[in-house]
Amino acid sequence: MSRGKPGRTRDYKAEYRSRIARGLAKGLSRSQARGHPRNHEVPASPKRRLILYEPRLEHGLKAMQKQKFDEAKKDFTTSVQEYPNFAEAWTDLGDVYMKESDLENARAACEKALAADSHYVRPYFTLIVITASKGDWKTSADYSDRLLALDAYGYPAAYYYNALANFNLQKLDKADVSIRAAHKLDFNGKLPKIALLMAAISMQRDDYAGAVQAYQ
Repeated sequence: MSRGKPGRTRDYKAEYRSRIARGLAKGLSRSQARGHPRNHEVPASPKRRLILYEPRLEHGLKAMQKQKFDEAKKDFTTSVQEYPNFAEAWTDLGDVYMKESDLENARAACEKALAADSHYVRPYFTLIVITASKGDWKTSADYSDRLLALDAYGYPAAYYYNALANFNLQKLDKADVSIRAAHKLDFNGKLPKIALLMAAISMQRDDYAGAVQAYQ
């Protein structure tokens, strides 16, 4: 017998849709709105995701600082297994692999970070360094172009790698623009390689005065 109002057939589909709508309005995921326990469900929003995983990420970062790489990898790997679209955790995992000089796994982790969030900047830089180290100048130039389109001021070294890639691709005009941007942003002179590359680019462009000036 129906427990609804007399004379009315209970609309279970409407109640189900209403419960889903109320749950989503409260910030629950669709699975949680159906009644699944929170501790078995991945958070729906980035804010709740970070609240849940931040302690583990902090523990992993501290472990990495202490060069406890296996411990750090365990924390980051667990995070991405539970939430495969966690770009930050994929990037941190890539950083650990870089510390271990495991370039293939570092690249794979950072590519998964970008697959999860193509606007997250950090993994681009790791991929720039890896592809440059392998002499894959076209890919390195592409990654550095994409990073600089997202953040034109936070990564002076990205301009250096962009210039290096374009120099090796014989795109000297683009290389010159990028190396000058790197020089402008390197306020404290932390990247001495900039001057060397600037001189090399100037020499290739037959700008010998510019090459001398770059060395000074």
